[in-house]
Amino acid sequence: MSQRVLFLGEYGWQNGGENSFLAVAPLLIEQGFEFVTAVPSGSEFSAALEAIGCQSMDLSLFHQGHRKSQSQIREELERLVRHVQPNLVHCNSISTSRLAGPVTRSCQVPSVGYLRDILRLSGQAIRDISQIDQLIAVSQATRDYHVAAGMPAQQVLLIYNGVDLDRFNPRPPTGEFHSRLGIPSSGRIIICVGQIGIRKGVDIVLESFFSLAATDPSLQLVLVGDRHSKKQEAIEYEQQLKTASESSSFSNQIHWPGRIDNTPRLMNEAILLLHAARQEPLGRVLLEAAASGLPFVATRVGGTPEIVADTGVDLVPADDAAEMARVAQRLLDSSHQRGKIGRELRGQAVQRFSMQECADNLHRLYRRLLNG
Repeated sequence: MSQRVLFLGEYGWQNGGENSFLAVAPLLIEQGFEFVTAVPSGSEFSAALEAIGCQSMDLSLFHQGHRKSQSQIREELERLVRHVQPNLVHCNSISTSRLAGPVTRSCQVPSVGYLRDILRLSGQAIRDISQIDQLIAVSQATRDYHVAAGMPAQQVLLIYNGVDLDRFNPRPPTGEFHSRLGIPSSGRIIICVGQIGIRKGVDIVLESFFSLAATDPSLQLVLVGDRHSKKQEAIEYEQQLKTASESSSFSNQIHWPGRIDNTPRLMNEAILLLHAARQEPLGRVLLEAAASGLPFVATRVGGTPEIVADTGVDLVPADDAAEMARVAQRLLDSSHQRGKIGRELRGQAVQRFSMQECADNLHRLYRRLLNG
């Protein structure tokens, strides 16, 4: 008999946390779990969940552009829990864990909550989240941070996110993105993938690229992603990036395609990825690049050192465009070194970050909680 899991997701778009769940959900469904998912209705994420066989219900933390009160959201969550009658509640973020913690405790339903961010929490937030039965940290760095901040150590379990090793796989380039973006066949593509936001350090990627392109006109930078934040500082940040790009001497070598529908093939076509995040619990794009055998230059923050452990990848300090450019240049100058790093990263992804490994760990956790 299948066990019903109520999945709570606060966002309608698909970024790291959403894609991480989508990667393992089919495997958990095969293992006997039925998912009822509560996410913003009519969204990209709800459509993707329905496509893999999850029943989708509406959950919105906002009304007419304003966030609902904490008490209002909890009342709605309690009605949802009593309606769905799940065997287990899965909260996919810190925010949903905080909102649902007191509800699942009151309803006496076992619960799992994800810690996918490294951020400062109030004492009350920690107390609310601690009412979740088992918390999952996506990296040791994330776990260490929250335990040091007061989260009960016995409640925080490390489970790495998994990546689809078939979808993201070393393959010969097809030239699809050269053609799609109007890049000459001789152009060498460097990519940056992620939300357009201050935390992702896209400004550092641009500055590094300016330095690299000054001596190599064959280089092409493809910046994949959108801005989701509606905060004024985020809007201004994106505008500043676009202005810097358009006014530079390399504007015809920089491409802003937004979100794309075939990231795996882009990774096969690129020769290098730059990731200048100022904080990163466990960068999903880095796992995808590793699985694709795509070498990258990334910052030494959060869980990133755990991804590259025992490989030859050199990490760089955050906010150091010159060092990022220096390490990138060394890789650009040596196809042999790029190939070696790519093979090491692929091996790391296979050994430690498969979606099967992640699904198996979640399956064991679900069963332990369900068995009391």
